[in-house]
Amino acid sequence: MSVSKDFTIKNLPESQEIQESYDQRDYFNVVLKCRVFLESWLSEYIYALIFPDRHQATKENRRFINERFSEMYYHIQWLYDNGHISKAEFDNLKKIRAFSERVFRKNDVLAISTIKELDDFVRASIGYCQKFKVLTRRIIETAALKTPV
Repeated sequence: MSVSKDFTIKNLPESQEIQESYDQRDYFNVVLKCRVFLESWLSEYIYALIFPDRHQATKENRRFINERFSEMYYHIQWLYDNGHISKAEFDNLKKIRAFSERVFRKNDVLAISTIKELDDFVRASIGYCQKFKVLTRRIIETAALKTPV
């Protein structure tokens, strides 16, 4: 069984944690980490969209986002409904979500997937983490430029 070794992406420390789990063949943990990291970046992106000004970065506003978008489904649905992601991205994120939910229900990765399917899941998850991290940073930087000093 050959496992890909090129999931580490520069400036995305989360991918290193995923790689370590992959190297230890802890595939369930790989899926869990992908899901957690992607969900957290989806949430950060929504947070930046709704509250781009750093002065709005309050505990109350963060709590609002966490309560309103507490599950990956609501993250991707809101982003799609509000035109922030394309139909293709929406469909891909739904597939990522469905894969991880199947794994969590069965508590076993290899019983329900192949290594190729797992590789594709990890690549897609890390790719979207990177994308939403970059988009979040852009929103924050743009808001900072507009904010008077």
